[in-house]
Amino acid sequence: MHLRGIFAGLMLAASITAFAGPTGLVSMPIADILGHREFLYENSASGNERNVDKSTHWAHALQCGFFDIAEFGYDNDYLGHTVLSAKIALYSSPGNGKYAVSAGLQNIGLIDGQPDKYLVCRCDMKKCRLHSGVLYNDRNRLMLGVDAPVFKISTLMIDYISGPHNYTWLGVSTPTPIKGLAISLCAGIPSVHADGFQNSIRFDYSFKL
Repeated sequence: MHLRGIFAGLMLAASITAFAGPTGLVSMPIADILGHREFLYENSASGNERNVDKSTHWAHALQCGFFDIAEFGYDNDYLGHTVLSAKIALYSSPGNGKYAVSAGLQNIGLIDGQPDKYLVCRCDMKKCRLHSGVLYNDRNRLMLGVDAPVFKISTLMIDYISGPHNYTWLGVSTPTPIKGLAISLCAGIPSVHADGFQNSIRFDYSFKL
C-alpha cells in the first residue's frame, strides 16, 4: 500500500507512545513493504484523557525500503529513547498482489530487551483491505485490521490487538496539497474505561531517493 496504488503514502506507523515499529495501520503492522529507496518520515503528538494523563507525547520515526522485499526503521520519543524495527516480505501473489504475507520485529531496544515478533497477512477486497496477524511480546496476541477509501481522497483505518487493557484504534489519513505529505487523526477506544480514551495526530511525509 505505502507509496503504491490508491492508498499511496497514507498507511503509516502510529506514534511511539502507542506503537513503535514498521509501517502499518494505527497500532498494528501490516504485510505491505516499502519499495526500494522509498522513505516515510513521521512526526506525531499523542495524549490521553486529561484525568488519566495530562501530558502530550511527541515522537518521530523514519522507515526505509530496500529491494522491494524489506524495510528498516527507527522510532524516537525526543527524550532519548529509540527503538528499531525490521520487516521482510515472505509472499505476494503474482499479478495484482491481492494476497501478501510478511514477518518482522519491532520495539528492538538499542541496549537490552526482547523485541516483539509478528507475522501478518493481507487480503485485498473490492472495497477494502483486510489485515490479520499474530504478535508475540509478553504473550501471543491476535491482530485484526481493515482499511478503506473514504471521502474520495482519504483512508479509514481500524485495528485491534488482543490482550489485557487493549485498545481498538480508528484513524483517518488525508493527503495535503504538499506532495507526499499526509495528516492522520487517530483515536484509541479502551477495553477498560479507566485506561482512558487516547488520541494522536501525525504528519507523514513520503519520498523516494
